[in-house]
Amino acid sequence: MSLDPMQATSTHSTMSHMFYNVLCPTQSLTKRVTIVVGGGLLLIGGLYTAYSIISKYFVTSSSPKLPSYPEIPEVGKQAILATIDRLKDNPNIKPHRFEAGYCGDRTHQPVNAQIAHLTPLYFADFKALEEALKRHQNNPWEQEEVLQAADALMKTAYTIGCLTLQDLHPFTERLKGGFIERLKGGGKERTYADALRIQDSYPYQAFFCCTRAYHWIRGGLVWDDKKQRLDHPTVYIDSKPIFVTETYAQRFYEEGTKQHSWNQLYNDYCDRVRSYVKEEDLWIADERHVKWTRKDTGIETFFHTPDTLPT
Repeated sequence: MSLDPMQATSTHSTMSHMFYNVLCPTQSLTKRVTIVVGGGLLLIGGLYTAYSIISKYFVTSSSPKLPSYPEIPEVGKQAILATIDRLKDNPNIKPHRFEAGYCGDRTHQPVNAQIAHLTPLYFADFKALEEALKRHQNNPWEQEEVLQAADALMKTAYTIGCLTLQDLHPFTERLKGGFIERLKGGGKERTYADALRIQDSYPYQAFFCCTRAYHWIRGGLVWDDKKQRLDHPTVYIDSKPIFVTETYAQRFYEEGTKQHSWNQLYNDYCDRVRSYVKEEDLWIADERHVKWTRKDTGIETFFHTPDTLPT
């Protein structure tokens, strides 16, 4: 069915009149109200659709504020300051390039560059403690050199642990990618528990720095030759067991001792982990995250290696 040219002209004129001069007094009040309300609804609908698309893929400045986390205790603040000072005293330290799990060079690196700079210091501290233990195999935990090496290691490890937790938000946001990448379906959406677990990213390794150092210093890290848990706290140096006495272990719960300051750092880290990630989420992601961060509250709580470490 064709439309008569005159009718078409008239219709075009009417449509133009209706939409380009919507408040024309020659139109009925009802029609003018209908046009204005309908147009307004269409505009609102379009704006809402655009907002929904953008907000889905792009975090704006009006995003909810991050939750507040527990303040770092004084012993923790002192540990972090001492570690950062050591880093300043060693400006030539090259940042560590993390190679986690199966990813190698494709491992996602930290947003906070201090983590990569502190990690070589952590490895050096571990080596220094090991060498000190080798030099003092007769009652080593009573030797000042061993205690100083252990103190430096624990402070560095705690600092890396705290920075890794603080880095979780910017790190997971960066994995999501930019606005265009998200529109294309790219990026990696991860919870904090996922970020700690998945073996293509640095937190998979950095998460265990603090707890690994503490368990080693405390004396329960290693397994025997049959991969069975030992019946008492010990570490091995050159395949020789160095037993930890109950007297030494008890100092971890006596205020004013170096060992107690390490215990405070470790327990604060255990609490801090759970202020960022719920324990049930940690357990689901990788139960080792829970087992390696159980608080040490008494001598009876610390006689075994918690579990294997991620490799």
